[in-house]
Amino acid sequence: MSSLARPLTLQLAAARRHPTVTAGVSVTALLVLYVGYRHDKSTQSVVYLLAMWLCSLIIDGWVLWKPALDALPVRKPRQEAVLVVSCLAVGIVALIAHFNVADVPAVARSVVSVALLGFMFPVAMAVIFLAKRYHPRDLGLRIQSLALALPIIAVTALLARLVAPEALTWDKLMAETGGIPQTLFLGLIGAGLAEEFARTMARA
Repeated sequence: MSSLARPLTLQLAAARRHPTVTAGVSVTALLVLYVGYRHDKSTQSVVYLLAMWLCSLIIDGWVLWKPALDALPVRKPRQEAVLVVSCLAVGIVALIAHFNVADVPAVARSVVSVALLGFMFPVAMAVIFLAKRYHPRDLGLRIQSLALALPIIAVTALLARLVAPEALTWDKLMAETGGIPQTLFLGLIGAGLAEEFARTMARA
């Protein structure tokens, strides 16, 4: 029980220490429950929140078990914050434009596609920080932590299959990619790594 109590204690302490963040998370959870209720998917919304909490518990347990030996370096906080926010903003604008450029010239569509690839999948952000002489490890790209993805995938996939097997993205990806290795590559590298990198940079 002590191994479970430690991450729980960590989460409770963080909730007390950061009331604004706690309030934001609580409001988000209530919105998820409300949307689920409006669309007759209350069970799915409750299980989704449960899955996210279990995943956060696993992550906190991992951090306690294998704490990072060094923090992510921030050399020029204001300048780097502007860079991160600007890259994320360009990515969001490119994503919105991507779905609204059907009747524009091919050149404009190409510009949007390049911006979407470079900023929505944060390639540009990584290139900028590597050019500023940051090492991949400084940007949170640490190979030994990739094993953490496996229990996260297992928890989310298992709970999703239990409550909504007909809408499981995993099955659709398997059908499209043709196998487990391709699906894992698409999920871990194509989507998961990009998302976690952007989240890490924003948090740092």
